[in-house]
Amino acid sequence: MEPWERGNTINGTTLAQFRRLMREHDWKVVLHSKKPIGSIGRNASNVRALALLSRPFRIASSIPGLCEMFLHRITYILQKGGHNEVSPA
Repeated sequence: MEPWERGNTINGTTLAQFRRLMREHDWKVVLHSKKPIGSIGRNASNVRALALLSRPFRIASSIPGLCEMFLHRITYILQKGGHNEVSPA
């Protein structure tokens, strides 16, 4: 994949590919942050319009296929096998 093709990926890996790798190698999700664009940062706290825009982005970020485009960043905390999953942030 060329650098300009990657967009919102985890080190050049799509979210679906990353989740498949986690399952195949027995990694458990401790935390998966799902903050939409416009919900984090100085501009979000200072510009009311951005905070309002983040609301529809929150919905879009929960739809498979759209989530990679509307998440602020894709953040996971993982633990190697045998532990229970914790609720997403």
